Amino acid sequence: MKTPDGDLRAYFQGLTIAGAAIFDRVTEQQALPYIHISDLNCDNFNTATEDLYDCEVLFDIVTGFQANTGGRKLSDTISTSLLNAVIDNRVAIGDFYINRCQLLNTTYIDDYTESQLIIRKLVRVQFIVEQVK
Repeated sequence: MKTPDGDLRAYFQGLTIAGAAIFDRVTEQQALPYIHISDLNCDNFNTATEDLYDCEVLFDIVTGFQANTGGRKLSDTISTSLLNAVIDNRVAIGDFYINRCQLLNTTYIDDYTESQLIIRKLVRVQFIVEQVK
């Protein structure tokens, strides 16, 4: 039985959100800002009438600034744009469609060096995905 993992990854990687591309894998040379699909898992919970999957995705929004400049506003803008783009019910993705979506949680990780400030916003989103019949 096919699961929606690959279709979800392909769908997300086709989006550019507020100037930030979405990647499944990221190299150290990747220009900032970007969004990394840090974790994605799908669990099947079929009902008598529907083939459903409970999918959780952890998006890692990475922004960077020269030392002592910038802040969380860009991460928040990208996060809001991302949520507006993906919290759209009934989006078709391959053999599946997004039935429901909700934000589960967010958190920040700030990394300071002498020359750069890296701000990461982790955004965990739940998707209920249904297989097209």
